[in-house]
Amino acid sequence: MLSLKLRDINGRIYDKVTPLSMVLQKDENVPAHSLDVYVDSADFPEIVYVELLSDGIVLFEGDVDEQVLELSKSPSTFLSARSTASRLMDNEACPMSFTDPCTEDIFQRYAKPFGFNSYIGDNKVCQGRFTVSKGTSCYSVLKSFCQRVYSTLPCAEGDTLRFDRDDSEDTVSLPNKNIRKARLKTLRFKRISDFFVKTQGGRSYDSKVQNTAANNAGITRVRYLNASPSGADTLSDAYEIIRKSEQQSVLCEVEIDGFFPLYLGKKVVWDLPYEELYVASVKCSLSSLGYTTKLTLKRREI
Repeated sequence: MLSLKLRDINGRIYDKVTPLSMVLQKDENVPAHSLDVYVDSADFPEIVYVELLSDGIVLFEGDVDEQVLELSKSPSTFLSARSTASRLMDNEACPMSFTDPCTEDIFQRYAKPFGFNSYIGDNKVCQGRFTVSKGTSCYSVLKSFCQRVYSTLPCAEGDTLRFDRDDSEDTVSLPNKNIRKARLKTLRFKRISDFFVKTQGGRSYDSKVQNTAANNAGITRVRYLNASPSGADTLSDAYEIIRKSEQQSVLCEVEIDGFFPLYLGKKVVWDLPYEELYVASVKCSLSSLGYTTKLTLKRREI
């Protein structure tokens, strides 16, 4: 049974509020999850925080961005909220330069002032100079630090910030009897076959990085990259772009009857020609017709 827990601007709690309709969106490429929900009342004062729960398990928690009171024969309140990562996205970071900063330094300066009380991950050191430029968001600072030190992305879980990688290999089986429809897309135009790379000075592109899988599939789509001492790129950039092009070349969209908000990031077991598919985005909806979940599945990076 789904319910909402609301907190107003005065700190008053409204417990076990029933949603009339809602859309819960989670996407791996968007740091903050979102919730749009209607409730059956227009008597609420200004709501600042919302939690979505299922049998006591918190599925979403975050700050309210927008509140609309709809006054009619059937009054209702619309709330639009984003998860707590939005605080890091919305706040500009104080420009400064660090030498060998540790996780605790970055957390205290750029996360704790915005309601984060703890973090998950070892207190590691970022060797060398770490510079925060004017106009950078707090999330961008944490993302940059995380990528350099942990080789992952920061993840906000309520008032806790996760720095290290969650290595759990959770697997889910799609309920075939609940599947309304599925679309498997093979996007050949996303694939890159070859990179011609300039590694020395001068005009010649003297090296070549091949994507054997794309070449074997009859694809010719080349790119040029300047990895010379005067260039802005590195040879590893070519391999990274090829990896991403292969990942993006397969997309599966699945629409399921039911409510499955916890599938994000999980490996999918399903009878498809591609083995390493995982859930890249989840969109759960509640309407007068019941619950529906739309999943976007992608390949793991090779």
